[in-house]
Amino acid sequence: MSKHLENYSAQALSALRREREAQGHAIKLVFFDVDGTLVNSQKQIPESCAKEIQRIKAQGVRTAIASGRPLFACETLFQQYGLDDAGVFCTGAVVYDPQQKQTLAEHKLQENELNSLISLSRAAGLHLELYSNEMYFIEHNTEYTDYHTSYLKVAPVLDSFDAVTGCNALNKALIVAASKQEKQALQHIKQQLPTLRFYTGHGPDRPDIHFVSILANSACKARAFTRLCDYHQLEPANVMAIGDAQSDLAFIQAAGTGVAMGNANQALQTEADFVSAHVDEDGLALALRSLVGEA
Repeated sequence: MSKHLENYSAQALSALRREREAQGHAIKLVFFDVDGTLVNSQKQIPESCAKEIQRIKAQGVRTAIASGRPLFACETLFQQYGLDDAGVFCTGAVVYDPQQKQTLAEHKLQENELNSLISLSRAAGLHLELYSNEMYFIEHNTEYTDYHTSYLKVAPVLDSFDAVTGCNALNKALIVAASKQEKQALQHIKQQLPTLRFYTGHGPDRPDIHFVSILANSACKARAFTRLCDYHQLEPANVMAIGDAQSDLAFIQAAGTGVAMGNANQALQTEADFVSAHVDEDGLALALRSLVGEA
């Protein structure tokens, strides 16, 4: 059986859905990564994706976010697209139910870890961002500021990190690195801070740029997946997860149906049950149409 959904005819996909449902893999909940999966390289959500989301919701399938994005950058996705079932944000640091406006779990960065990260990033001259659930901070504008803002649709607060690290509200840091020198400096920081979790993602339009989310060690996406299945009262077999980045691996492995986008790296595609098309070639819509509900 091919993993690549583009290789299936409509008839073969219909047979595949029936076979998987008979095996207990009827999909009742879909977890969506955002950038590189839902949002394409033009920083837009294609109309085809919006229509597919509404189709599966009309059939009773729950739709939730599993993304590196913070809560404040997902409000439009909750309100306009209905991706408002309980999901995971900030790459696993926050588990949240948008409908009930309830935080189910949050893993904050400790002040001593933040101070070490800030000191090392400053010394290397790296672009660093610090996140709470309400906003994010930068200390200096760099060549990456506008680029990342164009994805989040929210501008950062410009302030000294020394003024915010003691607020006990920061749950994620992010380093942006593109040059060889920046990536080498990032590797050095990872070696110096082994108690933190580092997850690398890429913009679909600039795969050379590494967006590296940095979390508390307690922010485990595998545990978040289990917690969310319990919360939704669903078995993993009835869950689909789709994404394109290293940080999506835990959900793709744990879900009964794990789907990698065509723009995902080879390692993620190898771990997935299925591989869809590139995000710029309607990959998300293809996956939903192929695997979820009645087309």
